[in-house]
Amino acid sequence: MLIVFSSIAEAEDPPEFLFQWGTQGNAEGQLITPHGIVVSVTGDVYVADTGNNRIQKFSGDGTFIRAWGAFGVGAGQFNHPHGIAADRAGNVYVGETGNHRIQKFTTDGTFITTWGTQGSGDGQFLHLHDLAVDAVGNVYATDRDTHRVQRFTSDGTFVTKWGSFGVTNGQFNQPNGVAVDEDGNVYVADTSSRIQKFTSNGTFLLQWGTPGAGDGQLTFPRGMSRDGLGNVFVADRDNQRMQMFSTGGTFIAKWGSFGAGPGEFNSPYAVAADANGNVYVADSSNNRIQKFMFVHAGRVPDGSGIPGTPLTVNKATGNDVTLTWGPSCLTTDVDYEVYEGTLGDFTSHRPKFCTTGGATTITFEPAVGGTYYLVVPRSATREGSYGTDGNGIERPQGVARCLPQAIAGCQ
Repeated sequence: MLIVFSSIAEAEDPPEFLFQWGTQGNAEGQLITPHGIVVSVTGDVYVADTGNNRIQKFSGDGTFIRAWGAFGVGAGQFNHPHGIAADRAGNVYVGETGNHRIQKFTTDGTFITTWGTQGSGDGQFLHLHDLAVDAVGNVYATDRDTHRVQRFTSDGTFVTKWGSFGVTNGQFNQPNGVAVDEDGNVYVADTSSRIQKFTSNGTFLLQWGTPGAGDGQLTFPRGMSRDGLGNVFVADRDNQRMQMFSTGGTFIAKWGSFGAGPGEFNSPYAVAADANGNVYVADSSNNRIQKFMFVHAGRVPDGSGIPGTPLTVNKATGNDVTLTWGPSCLTTDVDYEVYEGTLGDFTSHRPKFCTTGGATTITFEPAVGGTYYLVVPRSATREGSYGTDGNGIERPQGVARCLPQAIAGCQ
């Protein structure tokens, strides 16, 4: 039995509000109309503190780490920093609406390079709005007033562009948010209250969304994010909410309403999601960042394609989760081993807990980072088994509702 913190493309409950940080002001950790946010591969959160013309870096729990920038046109200075993105090497890219350029920094704010000038030519901008970086370091930028998307290498070399004013496929009406998935597909939100999906070269694939306040409808969508687990998040600004979709545009979840309380928004401008189920929202007019958490259950089929007994996961108190699983294929199994591993490396799991007396549930605080869990009976002795038959021979995977697994000793 396997559980991963991953997504399922069907309607689910809203995420849990965890905490918030930020108040109006210019001191460390304070914000004025933040318009951009991104989570790095190490879990740090970078915020485009637009009204203060600076970038602030926080840990995932909202602890202030550092800030850089001031109003101006020099290297490392800003005029209305808006879009922000980070690559897998930890470099941070900032798009400035007022200076019509993109600046690239190290993770600690050291200036590396810049590109862009005012205009409508290749590599120029009239209203640079949002940024996204793909897995190989290409930088995508939405330019609202030229109604297009531009793609650059990580050092600012122009690669391609697409879009023009209009409402047909591949056209834009003031494109705002942009996000990129693991396959290099590009998602763009524009004022026409729709999301369009393209290949990395700008070939139109599909679209979704119509004006309105219903599920899947949008009113002035702004920032977007992908979580690496098959979900697309959209800051549905004028509906004062967040919406979550599959990569094919299927509506999954929504949350939020107008206000200043936990889980409420006043002009949500940007969103950043990670592979752990965490979602950070730049709640612009409330001058704060809110953090939410999704916990998704999954299942793995056995070797013959029969759906296996699923592990389910539910939120408990605080940061704890509760795992619950079905019984073993063998009625003699009463003790179980719970293993924890790093998502993406399915050979990394190590013993986490032992349960006895036939217990099929346990509550604990999960590890930080993308994590998966395996539960197997203690009688199993090797990978691909689910205990032994009465004659002592290992039962192969794919028998009845048995699942493949890898095990180790449980002391």
